[in-house]
Amino acid sequence: MEIEPFLRFLSFAVFFLIFFITYYRRTTRVVRARFNSLAASLNGRVKSVLGLNFSLGADYRGLPIQITYSPGDNNRPPSLAIAARRRPPFRFRLQKQDWNTRLSSRLGLARGFKSTDPDFDQRFFASTGDRNRCAVFLADVRNRSELEALAEAGWQVEFGRRQALIRKKLTRTPIVFREELRKRNLRNAAREIFGLSNAAADFSETELLQVLERFERLLRNLM
Repeated sequence: MEIEPFLRFLSFAVFFLIFFITYYRRTTRVVRARFNSLAASLNGRVKSVLGLNFSLGADYRGLPIQITYSPGDNNRPPSLAIAARRRPPFRFRLQKQDWNTRLSSRLGLARGFKSTDPDFDQRFFASTGDRNRCAVFLADVRNRSELEALAEAGWQVEFGRRQALIRKKLTRTPIVFREELRKRNLRNAAREIFGLSNAAADFSETELLQVLERFERLLRNLM
């Protein structure tokens, strides 16, 4: 076995490992700081699992909530979720229309619920287990307004059996970073990984408080 190719491979592997350790350390430091600040505003408590997953439990205007950050993996981007521990009266899901929902609808693989607002139906995909209750819910312009604002900001809304939930993906798979590594352009890869660590925690206390206020109003109208 030739020594020089092995040393090049070893140095590249070490460099790659250091980058990912740096990425997670930078990301968790930013996330922890933002969760601690949010906890102070909501008088809540932050918990962490292995220093990667963060959750914040609090009582928001009489509504028990839990805010969760998940770092994701190779197939899933980092995400934020806000869950309200209150059972919704019916099951419901809404997200902004994308190529996947449009294709599924055309192929008959998914049947979206249609409201009384054609413009709303064109921009958002909704599904439900109770069409009558959902019709009443979406007939209220206040509910459509809150749902529209959440979905336009990238949040998916879901009313499950035991809780109501909104979730947002924070970043896509780092394609640019992988391409720079493939080209062995380590300087550009370093720039990308530091940028990604900030993007993975791309949320602010102000943004989350505004989203939380909309979510609470939506659930108050629902209940």
